[in-house]
Amino acid sequence: MDSTSHRNINFSSMHIMANSPSSHNQLYLGVESTTDHTSQTQVNVLKQTLDTICSAAKRAPKCESGPTALSSTPDIARKLYGVNGDHASDQLKVAQLEKEWKIDSWIEHLGNKALLDLGDSDSKLFYDSIKKAAETEAGGSDVFSSLHLANQEDLLASEYQKSVWALGKAEFDKAEPSLKEDMTCMVCGGCCAHKDMNATKGGATAMLAFWKANNHLSPPVKLFNKDNDAAMLLSDPSGKIMEVEQRAITVTDAGAIKLCSLAGAAYHHKDDKKGHQDTHVYWFAHNYNQFQCFPDTSNVRYSSYIDAATELCTFHGAYIQYMEHIRRQKVSGALNHLESNIVKALNCPATLAELLSIALYGQIISKPYIRLVRAATVAGTGLADLASLHASVQSHLKSIISNPALVLGLESPETSATLDGLSWDNTDVFKALKDHGPKLPYLSELFVAYCQGALQTWARFTNEFSPGGPISLLTTEQKTKAYMPSTNDANEGALGTWRVWARRFPSLTLHKFNAIAMNRANQAEAYIDSNFTLKQHKWIRAEARQIDSSRLEANRKSKIVDAQADIAKKNEATRSQRTERRNKREEYVAGIKLVLDPEAIRKLTGKELEDQLKVYKKTVVLSSGQTFPAVSKMNVAEKKRMVIGLAERYVSEMALEETNASSV
Repeated sequence: MDSTSHRNINFSSMHIMANSPSSHNQLYLGVESTTDHTSQTQVNVLKQTLDTICSAAKRAPKCESGPTALSSTPDIARKLYGVNGDHASDQLKVAQLEKEWKIDSWIEHLGNKALLDLGDSDSKLFYDSIKKAAETEAGGSDVFSSLHLANQEDLLASEYQKSVWALGKAEFDKAEPSLKEDMTCMVCGGCCAHKDMNATKGGATAMLAFWKANNHLSPPVKLFNKDNDAAMLLSDPSGKIMEVEQRAITVTDAGAIKLCSLAGAAYHHKDDKKGHQDTHVYWFAHNYNQFQCFPDTSNVRYSSYIDAATELCTFHGAYIQYMEHIRRQKVSGALNHLESNIVKALNCPATLAELLSIALYGQIISKPYIRLVRAATVAGTGLADLASLHASVQSHLKSIISNPALVLGLESPETSATLDGLSWDNTDVFKALKDHGPKLPYLSELFVAYCQGALQTWARFTNEFSPGGPISLLTTEQKTKAYMPSTNDANEGALGTWRVWARRFPSLTLHKFNAIAMNRANQAEAYIDSNFTLKQHKWIRAEARQIDSSRLEANRKSKIVDAQADIAKKNEATRSQRTERRNKREEYVAGIKLVLDPEAIRKLTGKELEDQLKVYKKTVVLSSGQTFPAVSKMNVAEKKRMVIGLAERYVSEMALEETNASSV
């Protein structure tokens, strides 16, 4: 499962794996809009999608080669063994909710099974207890009898579900440990591409910490935006840093990642009417015989920052020449602010060192890792079988950290340096290392810092593979049942396809898109050709007519609007309650009488002292930079001292105001 937004509406993509010892088939379930981005809503949409599919399967006339017993949504939930997605907090919560759903489905199944196994006398006692519980819930047998029949049925149904649940819970609790472990088995596997992307980010964060720890080195140049650049020009002649300057420095980024982001926006903006676009492509094709776009950092693609860093360090001098070419074209002879920042960063040695560190990491770890993941996918290896790969990533990083010369001391781009032992993805990175490395004496320390940050992130995002982790505890049979792809490409791709199709075909309904995508992804057409008879074709046409007349698209959009209205109503109620509480507090404070005599203050209780402080908090103006202390962290003696001090200050301020008023 994965989620994104398109034109301010949330969408979730869903796939399911149908696993057996002999095959693993990934089936497309759909892309559905959701009323919000919460995990519970995403799981609810998954359940509704499965309900719709199971309902259609039960209504449809059976094919001769079809399954004899059709699954229901709870049946599918009981067969869940793994959840695959990215590492976002909402997806981790989705995994937990799906595990709870599986357990609940098992309890309900065991309860229904136990009910069927009851004898006649026990069954009678069971149903008598349900009726008695319903009467008690209603307020007595007479009240229950006076209720409308529909209300009686609702109460009986509710008590029936509670009783079945109690039966199932008892059976679940006394199940064999191995069976219970299987019923609760649910592993959460994170997308390998996201692991790689997060590790890249972890390395970049470590480089930021490196410059702070080594403040004797010149850090990467700050790349201020227009407003903050203007603020820096207003600096105090005495050299004292003003508050506005400090804020500009604090909020402004620097370094390779910021440069790659700016370069992506300038050379390959996601809006093709902005930036250099083909001007950049044509210039490099003409001068360097390289006809390709700049990496798409504007869209934050996987590994795009590694690719951008590789591009900028391998063609470092070329990009400086290109920016001069752009400057000379301009009537004013001056670059715009974004372009000036790019030139400033390109001429910064520390930023170049960061570019080299990222590019080297990409050649040694990131690119080989993705190659290995893709090869495992082609070979049919599931995520649960990639523990050794992730152990080797961390082992390789540890070797480089302990001896960076394994990479930085190479005389040629040797395959021994890469994670998979294959050739470098781009040998020009090695050439850039030899060209620029000698001018960067701190490159080795910076590269080690990057690898340390990446290693820490790898350890954090691969904890499912750790000894004693959920995947390591799976049996061979459970691994087969929990087979899942090593990446979340299917869901990412489905969401991307929907975004493209929605732009290209504005009147396309979501249901029709899902029908087309499901037909293609699940080989539905081949199954229809092989198994459908006239009877099934006739039913399909009737079902299609019913769906076309059901206003699915209009209802989908109405649900979103209704959900937004509900949220607005809840937020309005929350704001009203907050305002009411604030008004009550202000009324309470307004009624508090100040005690100004020090002796009287010393006799006040803790609650009375807090009331005095509430008044002073609203009336006494503190000096610039001072904040009112947290009263909850003060003892009674401290409160008394503070109230006495504020009272004296208050009296003196009042006396000063009276003096000023009389002099006027």
